[in-house]
Amino acid sequence: PPPREVPHPDRQPRSPPLPPPPREVSPPLPPPPREVPRQDRQNCTPPREISPAYVAPPARTVDDDDEPLPAHSDDADGELSPVLDVLPAHTDAILAAKKIQAMLRRRNATLRAAATTAANLAAVKIQAMLRRHSAIFRAAATPSSATTEL
Repeated sequence: PPPREVPHPDRQPRSPPLPPPPREVSPPLPPPPREVPRQDRQNCTPPREISPAYVAPPARTVDDDDEPLPAHSDDADGELSPVLDVLPAHTDAILAAKKIQAMLRRRNATLRAAATTAANLAAVKIQAMLRRHSAIFRAAATPSSATTEL
């Protein structure tokens, strides 16, 4: 008979792998929220009706000292003006926004004028300083009376 192989002690046959532990069953997730399709601006639904109990504030006018807002402004602070001109101007919020906008426009004009004045003053000072230094350089470059006498 053939010799029987004796397994090496390090090479013992492996036991079968243990079955995986039972998985916990989590409750099913709720369905994702249904996305509402975006509508084009032309197909937007009209705003909902205001309840009859609502009473609009009395119409007010912008103070005489406020500047009229242009329909379209090139300034960054005039970005709201096209929207504000379309909306009814009788609500307090719109009036407040228009007043703030006019105030910012005046303040920005003042700041622009101050910045221009400061820049002009700085330019004048720099020119005077350069004239002074260039006179020193001119004097150093031209031969003095002491060197011409030699």
